[in-house]
Amino acid sequence: AKYVKMGASAISFSGDKLIGGPQCGIICGKKRFINKMKNNSLYRALRCDKITISMLENTLKTIYSYTSVSQNNLTYFLLNRSYEDLYNMGIEMISKLDSRIIDEYKIELAKSFVEAGSGSLPTKEIPSCAIVFNNYAKKVADKFRLKEACVLGYIRKNKLFIDLKAIPQEDADYFITIVNRIL
Repeated sequence: AKYVKMGASAISFSGDKLIGGPQCGIICGKKRFINKMKNNSLYRALRCDKITISMLENTLKTIYSYTSVSQNNLTYFLLNRSYEDLYNMGIEMISKLDSRIIDEYKIELAKSFVEAGSGSLPTKEIPSCAIVFNNYAKKVADKFRLKEACVLGYIRKNKLFIDLKAIPQEDADYFITIVNRIL
């Protein structure tokens, strides 16, 4: 809105990174420039499909203003959980793991950082918390990736990190079930 008010003719931004919606590009600006883009032959090839537009519309309905976003915007909600909330969630999750698994894989809770938008803001680190598998990182990652309930994390220094910013509270028990069943 700031750039529109400044008089920019056209502005483009990412639907997933900026508003937590589907992966798409959004262009807004002055009507005459938008209409010129629509008349370009590339428009048909590059425009979003109906599913993406529907998902984008649903995401936009969760944004009320600059400072007011509904908790139905999952990306916004997950990124804005506090470190303390994630730490407490992690402690509870680990307490529900089979002790044999904790010992064998040397599972612990550790402070971590996530990046919002990655490609667009790679230097903006957000404090988070991760469940860390200190032993057999690649083996565990492969097991998680190849099962019907795929779990993705990242490996750093031969340790597998499952960052809790990416796990909604309501999915925590499901994650524990997967870990206890697979390992």
